[in-house]
Amino acid sequence: MSSIIEMAGWARERAGRTVVAVTASHHWFEGRRNDSGPVHIWLHFDDGRVTALHGMGDHLWAFPEDVGVPVDLGEHGEIRVAAAEPPDPLARLVGARLREVRAVPDRFDPDRCTGIHLAWAGGTLYLGSEADEWIVQPLSPVYE
Repeated sequence: MSSIIEMAGWARERAGRTVVAVTASHHWFEGRRNDSGPVHIWLHFDDGRVTALHGMGDHLWAFPEDVGVPVDLGEHGEIRVAAAEPPDPLARLVGARLREVRAVPDRFDPDRCTGIHLAWAGGTLYLGSEADEWIVQPLSPVYE
């Protein structure tokens, strides 16, 4: 799903849930991680559901999916899949009971979702896609 209506419905269902794990896939080449951001992100919730997030262009897609597997790209490197760990901002979500989850519409195509805003007692985080690049940005204010 990528439409703002579908994503808003998903967001309403996730508010009040706890994120129990975050998994991400990253491109690695010659033993180094490409720091341009993850390929996919999987949010694991306390109800057992897993949501895969994928940025494509300026749109964010979300769909139920099991965590991906590593992929050998031959001479182009590999895709590795692992739990998000500090200092990755995604790791801040683990254990967070989400107070607010909001779908953010694309400024040029308001029927499409470009990102999600997640807020919990310990902070806020924006996850979005712009020009095929992930934006993973901690935000203010922090909810007490």
